[in-house]
Amino acid sequence: MVACLNKSDASKGFNQVIDFLNGSYIKYALTVNPNIYVSCIKQFWNTVAIKKVNDVTRLQALVYRKKVVITEAAIREVLRLDDAKGVDCLPNEKIFAELARMSYEKPSTKLTFYKAFFSSQWKFLIHTILQSLSAKRTSSNEFSSAMASAVICLSTGDDAQEPSIPSPTPLTLPPQPPHDLPSSSQVQNTPPQSPQPQLQPQPQAQQQADDFPMTLLQE
Repeated sequence: MVACLNKSDASKGFNQVIDFLNGSYIKYALTVNPNIYVSCIKQFWNTVAIKKVNDVTRLQALVYRKKVVITEAAIREVLRLDDAKGVDCLPNEKIFAELARMSYEKPSTKLTFYKAFFSSQWKFLIHTILQSLSAKRTSSNEFSSAMASAVICLSTGDDAQEPSIPSPTPLTLPPQPPHDLPSSSQVQNTPPQSPQPQLQPQPQAQQQADDFPMTLLQE
């Protein structure tokens, strides 16, 4: 999924969250829009294996006879997350305290949280993150403590350059969160014929992702 962070009449009531996401360090990860080839995805998952080299865990696969290596550091670099010094997950006590500050309406000791119990603006923020960054293929109403930690760190401006979002006032009838599904030109069954060694998109696709690095392919 690609997040749509443009303001429109449909986004009324959510402009503060859109401004926040546009200024956050996950904006690139939310909005980058490269061509995606179904055949490459299938080949990757059909051949993938988990390897550990020098204490670094990585996924290794063959795609069109080229070795593809994916590591946590590579994902961080490609998506420009710049969070190497960040926390993986907040302590449980801090998660519960911060969710209470965000007016989470279902206090619980369980580490599964539900989007439905937030006010509409927080739902929009969580929905955007889940749709664009979660491993799940479909929208989900529940999320884990790791995802809750991400939402909390974003909302509290954990990065010194990030703004903080004050607790919003719930809306009675919020508009549906705007988001775009990939178009047919972005999700394709097969790459162009005679694929290049590094599976670069054809020139006509470069306008959509002209600066999306393809550094995961190794000889």
